Amino acid sequence: DGAYAGFRSFDLHGPARIGVVVRGSGEGTLVVSAEPEGQALAEIPVQPCGFWHALSAAMEPVEGVHDLFFTFHGTGAVDFFSFTLT
Repeated sequence: DGAYAGFRSFDLHGPARIGVVVRGSGEGTLVVSAEPEGQALAEIPVQPCGFWHALSAAMEPVEGVHDLFFTFHGTGAVDFFSFTLT
């Protein structure tokens, strides 16, 4: 709970969805924000799964170049493989 990963400098002009590929024993929510502990741009529900699988959610519109932070809130552990903006 509270673990996060941050990625720098994405031009967020236009993405409507954000997707992640994850696995693990975690159950909770992966919150996507433009700054650590910032306002949620998207919330992706996570359920336990032993294999890599893709999840996605609608993303709040935001203009410009921003960092992206993925913060897990829940129990268990989540392995984070990749993310996509569409």
